[in-house]
Amino acid sequence: MKKVIGKKNKQTNDENSLSKLQSQKGKPKKRTQAFFEWLGNFIVKRYKLILIIALISCAAAIYPAIKLQDELKYNDAEFLPQNIESKYGNALLDEQFPTNISRESTLIILDSINSISSEDNIEYIQTLTEKIYDHFDEQNDTAKIARIDSVLSVFEQYNASYWAGKDTIEELLYNLLISNVTSVHEQMYQIEAEFETLWNQIAGLYTMTWWNFSRTYYFGRYCTDLFLTGPADSIYESIYNYTNFSEGFGISPDYIDFVYNMIMNNLDNTSHINDQIVSGFAFQITNTTIYQELGHPENYTEVLYPQVVNYYNNWTAIFDSQFTNQNISVVNGTHLNENLYNFSSSQQIYLSQSFVLNNLTQINSTIFLDLDFKNLVIERIASSIAFTDFRSLAKEALGFNNNQLNQLENTVSSLIPSLLRRNYELDGPLTKSKIIEFSHNVTDQLMAIILEIDPPPQTIDDIPKMLSMWVLSEDSKSALITIQYDVHSFPTTSERELALQEADAWIGDLAHQLLDDLALHKTAEVYHTGEIYIQESLTTLSENDAKKIDIIAVVLVTVILIGIFCSLIAPLVPLVSIGISIAISFALLFWIAQAMDVHYLSTLILTVISMGAGVDYCIFLYSRYHEELEKGQNKEEAVKTAVKFAGESVFHSGLTVLVGFGALIIPDFPLIRIMGISMSIGIIFSIISALLVVPSLLMLLDQAVFWPKTLQTILRPQKWFKKKKKNEDSDNFLGSPPDPLSDESIIEGQSYYHKRTKNDNQLKTSAQKEGLTLRFGRFITRNGVIFFVISLVIFAPFVYFAVTMDTSTDFLSMLPEDFEAQEASDILDEKMAFGNPIAVKVLFYKTNASPLDPESLYQTERICLELLKRSHVKTIRTTVRPLGSLPVPYSNPEGLSYYREIISTFIGKDNQSFFMEIYLDLSPYSKEASNFVKMLPGFLNNKITSLNLTNLAGELYTTGVAREFYEMKMVTDNAYPIVIPVVIVGVYLILFFLFGSYFTPIRLILTIGMSIVFTLALLNLIFGIGLSAVLFWLLPIMLFSILMGLGLDYDIFLVTRIKEYAELGMSDKEAISHALEHTGTIITSCGLVMAAAFSSLLFSNLWHLRELGFAFTISILLDATFVRLVLVPSIMVLFERVNWLGPPQLQKIRRNPIVTEIMGTLGSYHGVTIYSKPLKEALEKVVETSLDESAAKEALLTRLISTIESSLGYTLNDSIRNALNQSLTKILSSLDSQDTLNQEFHDD
Repeated sequence: MKKVIGKKNKQTNDENSLSKLQSQKGKPKKRTQAFFEWLGNFIVKRYKLILIIALISCAAAIYPAIKLQDELKYNDAEFLPQNIESKYGNALLDEQFPTNISRESTLIILDSINSISSEDNIEYIQTLTEKIYDHFDEQNDTAKIARIDSVLSVFEQYNASYWAGKDTIEELLYNLLISNVTSVHEQMYQIEAEFETLWNQIAGLYTMTWWNFSRTYYFGRYCTDLFLTGPADSIYESIYNYTNFSEGFGISPDYIDFVYNMIMNNLDNTSHINDQIVSGFAFQITNTTIYQELGHPENYTEVLYPQVVNYYNNWTAIFDSQFTNQNISVVNGTHLNENLYNFSSSQQIYLSQSFVLNNLTQINSTIFLDLDFKNLVIERIASSIAFTDFRSLAKEALGFNNNQLNQLENTVSSLIPSLLRRNYELDGPLTKSKIIEFSHNVTDQLMAIILEIDPPPQTIDDIPKMLSMWVLSEDSKSALITIQYDVHSFPTTSERELALQEADAWIGDLAHQLLDDLALHKTAEVYHTGEIYIQESLTTLSENDAKKIDIIAVVLVTVILIGIFCSLIAPLVPLVSIGISIAISFALLFWIAQAMDVHYLSTLILTVISMGAGVDYCIFLYSRYHEELEKGQNKEEAVKTAVKFAGESVFHSGLTVLVGFGALIIPDFPLIRIMGISMSIGIIFSIISALLVVPSLLMLLDQAVFWPKTLQTILRPQKWFKKKKKNEDSDNFLGSPPDPLSDESIIEGQSYYHKRTKNDNQLKTSAQKEGLTLRFGRFITRNGVIFFVISLVIFAPFVYFAVTMDTSTDFLSMLPEDFEAQEASDILDEKMAFGNPIAVKVLFYKTNASPLDPESLYQTERICLELLKRSHVKTIRTTVRPLGSLPVPYSNPEGLSYYREIISTFIGKDNQSFFMEIYLDLSPYSKEASNFVKMLPGFLNNKITSLNLTNLAGELYTTGVAREFYEMKMVTDNAYPIVIPVVIVGVYLILFFLFGSYFTPIRLILTIGMSIVFTLALLNLIFGIGLSAVLFWLLPIMLFSILMGLGLDYDIFLVTRIKEYAELGMSDKEAISHALEHTGTIITSCGLVMAAAFSSLLFSNLWHLRELGFAFTISILLDATFVRLVLVPSIMVLFERVNWLGPPQLQKIRRNPIVTEIMGTLGSYHGVTIYSKPLKEALEKVVETSLDESAAKEALLTRLISTIESSLGYTLNDSIRNALNQSLTKILSSLDSQDTLNQEFHDD
């Protein structure tokens, strides 16, 4: 047996185990325990001073806390970093366009069942416009109206521009005619001579080509084997002899090869040749020859080729009438007898060829007899420069209405020949009077046509679509009224924002009131929208929600606290404590707001987190305080113990939360940073308040905190409030058992246990007394592997939905469904032809050439055409498209001058910069709009490079609402690689030093990570897929940072209790089971409190707050129940060997396997009360002494039993002795060798 126990490795220790145990009292305590022990003593002595300081601090914080509401910012775009593209772009826009109309505007939409041109609707728009101008002209201290755009203003502008345009066009037409009458007259006679020469050339070439081609084929087909064997010298000679009936008419070998190749390459059967095929070949050869002989002229296709076709058509018509229609064929490859050519004799050979040539020549004569060169000249001159310019100018006179444009073009096209003929037929020399008279007559005739086709506008229905599209829907039943403000009239930004908000609200109220005043509410609806209105509405909704959420959170938390504490006074302790911390936090934020912007969401989350986490901290302290009172301690000792143990847990838990919140401060994104600062401040003051104010209030209230005690019976108090009742059958002890977590030693010979003589001193096991929670804990620890595998199987599918979760910055969709601006946005997207009025702006800064340079305008139009090919692009406004729908005549300087004033609004003051407005058929807040602005800079730069648009090369900046919201999501996504590692590493280090374990911090982080993933997946399933709602873009990073801190609270409290039980001598499985029993009600209650606080967000009218509330509520409930009750115990059982593995310097749990087995056996008889540090340390000394002395098993068992009996104060019966003997045998047999035993006993 000595061999099993092992040899002596140390010098024998002669002192008995209990005396050695007494010497351990002088061991130094951990620094954190010493601090919290000192803190407990300080609070007991100075609790009144602490409360006075807390009340004074709270009183001083009330005013700045209230004033904080005035400092909050609600526009997310204001929190963008300064080093992003949209910020630079907006600054450059302000620099280059200082007098440009403000981007701030109010939008009013009139949506009617009748046409907007109806009298009632026109009266509404006119009255609204007049009242707005009258009101703001009278007010000196309000916003200034820059302009109001509506169908009426567009009609006025169009009517004025119509007559100005007609006057301009009339003058241009007259000047054009004056300058071109003489030149056109001379040009027509010159063209007539050119046509005569050309036609003679075509006629001669075509006739000879037809004749030679047909002769070559005929004699090659019927007189030689040309098309059977191919060209040969004998064939060349034969064909030449047949065709040379007169000197110079013989077919050369080259021409024979040419004909042969042409026929063989184009026909499958050479016998199918007829007159029509020969005519086609002759036309093709003639066309090619003319083109080559004229030196490949550039205008051949447009001018000369039509003449070849014209000749061919005339020639074919005459040929058909003289031959084809008379069933006569010149050449026929199928029937020899159906050919005019004849080789029966030499005379016939020559006569037949001469006959064909004479007939072909006669066809030409007939053509020239019927030909009127004046018509050809008129057709040719109709496409000359002068009349091309005329048509261009006529188009300008009509605007850009396609139907009118087509009608005018048709009319003018039919008129041009008669005008040309009049010019052609002017008698005698062209005198000045003749020219003037002719020009006046033609100008009057053309203007009459223009005014008939394009009459002056009478109503708004006459406005061209290209102009009305900006203020009128495609069905003409919805009108957009845009009121734009002059922002340069305000000295400060705050004054401007206030004035614009007041002006926007006044106009919105007026628009709705006027609808009732004019009794239009039955036929029309009015919608108020615009960036000012949306932001102000978000502010109002958020403020109302904040008040409602705060009230609901307080009510829910109070109700749950009453249920937990079973008292009306006790809930006031955490509420007062956290109320003080919130007030002080808000006051500090007020002073921070003087240096940086504070977002409204940060204060809302601060309140909810303080109500949740802060109250949880208070509950832990209160519950430990109540537990100590139940053990018989007075209030002073109970407070000290609560602060010493629960306070340390609260402190370390708060540190992990601070790591999560503090990580949000690191990224360069003011919105996330202020949230991190706000939540960190809230949690710091919640910890301070929980550690100082709660114990002080408990000292002050004493027993009054439990009033009225009747609630404990009525509300069925939680388990930790239940008084332990004596069981006559199983209670074998008198008095209170020792605190199993106490550091106090049991003095030898004195015991808290008193034997009851019954049934031969046979003690009943504690299994008969086990509660439901303890039995559940044992069930989990016995089946840990199964539960862990089941958890992974359940969890796995949710990973997909978490990974595929798609967030959005579309906060407009996060507003209530009946929100007026949302309905207005839907009308704009669906009905307005140009798209959503909130455009994407692109600034082309410091380009290589002036934006007005003709080449720059051309290149700008190229860019516009490329953009219009992209999905969702409806309209573009810029230098070359100031009106949006169509480009201006940028290649015509005179036509361009007509638009110069409106074009200048797009050009910067340096004359090297210009901007472009891109209107999409999307809300600027939507994900699709974000995707568009994401690709836009790269797309533009790529097109500038690939299309060689060098004039546009320079700096590009994309701005606008869509770009700002895209960049908000971008900088948030860029924060993940910073926040996630910082949080994980920070939390790991805190947990590592807290538990002294390598594995336990990893396990804690992974379980919280699983909870976060599950929550994100569930959020995606319910909100994203089920309700088709957009998911808040900040949600993942907030959920990770907050839950990685708050979610660990419950794990820390549970694992801390497991560690404490393990230090008392329990095995991991026993420690887990008892920790679950001991902390079950407390942690579950805390989870309910925090979930109730976060669930208050579900009552918000804003979708993103509902999503935050849902996510945090589900995650907290999941952490406080499934994760803590099932997942954590399962993993700890599965990895039992590494739970407490860590560096020796930080080891918190040191186990002796023999002592653990012995105490487990005692625990099965005596229950959890048997576990204590004094008994564990006493047994460890006995085992170490026996090991050093190489004692036998019997001697070791005797010493162990003696030590146990001395601690308990009575003699153990035989059944317990036998159980101890079996346990000792079992553990010793499991140790294979002396080295293994020594390693187990002396490691660390």
